[in-house]
Amino acid sequence: MRLLLLNHFENALESLRSNRMRTSLTMLGVTIGIASITLILALSGGATKVMLLGGSVRSGDNSPANTPIVATTPDLADITNLSIRDGQFIDSVTNKDTAVIGTQLSIDLFGTDQSIGQTFKVRGQTFTVIGILKRLDNPINYNNIDFDRAAIISLESGKAFNQGIAQIQQIDVKAKSSDQLAGSISQISRALDSNHQGEKDFAVLSGDELSRPANELFYAIATTMAVVASISLIVGGIGIMNIMLVSVAERTREIGIRKALGASNGHITTQFLIESLAMSIGGGIGGYALGYLFAFILSRSLLTFDPIFNWQIAALAFGVSAIVGTLFGL
Repeated sequence: MRLLLLNHFENALESLRSNRMRTSLTMLGVTIGIASITLILALSGGATKVMLLGGSVRSGDNSPANTPIVATTPDLADITNLSIRDGQFIDSVTNKDTAVIGTQLSIDLFGTDQSIGQTFKVRGQTFTVIGILKRLDNPINYNNIDFDRAAIISLESGKAFNQGIAQIQQIDVKAKSSDQLAGSISQISRALDSNHQGEKDFAVLSGDELSRPANELFYAIATTMAVVASISLIVGGIGIMNIMLVSVAERTREIGIRKALGASNGHITTQFLIESLAMSIGGGIGGYALGYLFAFILSRSLLTFDPIFNWQIAALAFGVSAIVGTLFGL
């Protein structure tokens, strides 16, 4: 059985090699579709981390994944209603290399929620824990940060990771009363408009607006690309199906000889299905690479964040490729 399957692979690859141009053009639709999917997921994953620093938190052999590192000012605790369980929050007199961490991060890093005085590293710089946040009932908030798993450092420490420059992603403002909110928003808008020299490259959000996506253009582009990806995959799948039909018609004599020698319908189907999968997965590999190429080009030229790498994107890209090849091949 193993030798028969190996023979199927050899015959399938030989058939594809003998029609290189036709094979390449058939794979193109799948390549474009998978490239679009990869591009969308890589950039959207990077966008969700745009408010956070790109370094990992490490203590000994422990390095929890997806740890938000928040570089901010001491006022964050009051504005976001963060409560300190142990120790203190960062302030103007605490050392630059100190940090406040969430309860869950304390457990993940040190195996205990009592970690005052412990140290961890971010991009090679050592920080000492001076405070632990009280666990939150709803850790995700309008900042889109899980403070239970976050490390909070001073703005000066954050600037040190970026050549001394502060790339401010968000400013939180709290009015003393709701009656002053409208006036505060107007003052903030005028101040930002003056500082940005009249360029409307910012948004002032309040109330329900805080829950809306700030990057509507990005999501509009992502939706458009998702439609393009779907159409490309369908077109690519139809192309595979048509080529399989042509291939069967061209090799009727070969199929007849194989069946005369004892090959079953299942054996014949398996051989052609392997050809279909080879084209689809080949297109998927090319699309995955092309998608990340465009993602990095866009991130360097137009965007302020890098695309994200993870195994889930690769698994989805190759999984979709295999499904397209199987369905349309059959």
